[in-house]
Amino acid sequence: MIAYSREEMVSVTDLLKTLRQTLDKISHHSVEKIAVMKNNRPEAVMLSIDEYERIKELADMAEHIGLAELIRERKETPKESYIPFDDVMAKAGIVL
Repeated sequence: MIAYSREEMVSVTDLLKTLRQTLDKISHHSVEKIAVMKNNRPEAVMLSIDEYERIKELADMAEHIGLAELIRERKETPKESYIPFDDVMAKAGIVL
C-alpha cells in the first residue's frame, strides 16, 4: 500500500477551495502526488503530467515485455503440444 504524507492528502472539499494551489504544488514538484480523500479514504490521486507520462511509459514497456515473453514461449512450444482448434471449441462448449 502506498503511504501519503500529511501534505500529500487533501479532502474533496478542500480541493475545491484550493485547486490552483494544489496544482501548483504538483506542477512545481513540491509534492510527488496528492491523494484526494473522500470520507477519509483515498479516492483518487493527482500527479504531474511528467510523472503520469513516465508511469504510462513504464506500464506500456512492461506490457511489451510480457507480450515478447509470451511470443517466445509459444515459438518454443513443440508442435505435438498443440491442441486442435475444434477440440478447444468443443471443450468450451462452442459448436460451429
